This record gives sequence, structure tokens and C-alpha cells, in this order.
Amino acid sequence: MVVFYHFRSHFSGAEYYKVKANQMKEMAEQSHLKELNAKYQLLELRQYVSAVLQKELKYQKSNEANYQRRSLASIVAPQENQSLLTFQSKDWFVKAKVAFKDKNFSRAIHYFNVLIDRFPFSPHVVESHFLIVESYFLLNKSVEVIQATHQMMSHFPEHELTAYALLKVGKIYEEEGRMDDAFDLYKLIAKSYKGSKVSSVAEHNKRMLQ
Repeated sequence: MVVFYHFRSHFSGAEYYKVKANQMKEMAEQSHLKELNAKYQLLELRQYVSAVLQKELKYQKSNEANYQRRSLASIVAPQENQSLLTFQSKDWFVKAKVAFKDKNFSRAIHYFNVLIDRFPFSPHVVESHFLIVESYFLLNKSVEVIQATHQMMSHFPEHELTAYALLKVGKIYEEEGRMDDAFDLYKLIAKSYKGSKVSSVAEHNKRMLQ
């Protein structure tokens, strides 16, 4: 770019704009390649999770329609989410958080599920999913952790809380002595969410296994 501007005076008007257009085209292509690479990494993580977790789950599809609405809720603009958030949904979320903080995890799971089922457009849906994963983890219910994480990965793959849920699965693998599975999962989390705090955590966990 510096060289281009240095020699700008040596180009005619037409030549200048032709070179400038080519540069802009190259920049656009590079940006597109970066976007495709990011999408590929996320797809790779989703494929890995599906391949590994589906072997351990009997995934229930009875609520598929609800999850499609929840997926839509994750991309609705914040101001639209706010307009859809009712007093009842907020009340359920507060009750669920109180139960969670009181370590009444079974009750917290129930409240979070009520919120998810009744208020699929609430901005608290993704966090409710994650706290369900966390609750099951603290209850030492590994199968339920994996199932809840699989649901998050299926419907909110780009959300950072989904990555944190996947870290819980990695910890379960470690506790079960499945170090290779844990290492591979941490590696994919670090690559798919590169630049985020969760990526750093995954890198740390991966190094601890080396």
C-alpha cells in the first residue's frame, strides 16, 4: 500500500483507478477467504461434536420445532429481544438463578427448562441452556451434561457459552481417562473460537494433557 501511494504520481488517471480497483478486489477476496476459513473451522468443530457425542446419546427430537425458534431468538436484534421479554420470563430466570446459587441444581434445571419452553425468544435462553449444563456437571451427571451440550452445539454453535459447555465435556473425558478425546476437543475449541477467552482456556487445558 505504501509503495502504491509512493508511485501514484507516475500513473495516469485511468491507470491509477485500474490499479486501485485491483487492490480493492484483492482485499475483498482476502476478507472472503478469512470468512470462509472461520466458517470451516466452526463446521469442523460441529462435525467432531456430532461424531463423538452422538455415540453416547439418544438424542431426542421431540422439541425440534421449539429449538428452531430458539435458534432464531439468538439472532434477533437486542432491542427486539427486549420487547419480547415478559415479566414472567424474567421472573423464571431470577428464580432459576437463585436456586442455582443456593446449589439446588435440580430445581434450577426445572426453572431453566420452563423458561426455555415457555419463552423461546427470551434473551436468557442461551444462558439458561449453559446453566443447565453447569447444573448437571455439578450433580456429576455426565450423560446429561453431554446431552445438554449437544443441544447447545446443534442450535447455538457460535455462542461463546456453547464453547464453555464443551469445556465441561472435556473435563468429563479427563475424569473418565479419555485423554485423547479431551485433547482433541480442547484443540478444536481453541481453533474454532480463536482470539476469545475460552480459546485461551482450551489451550491451557490442552497443554496440561501434553
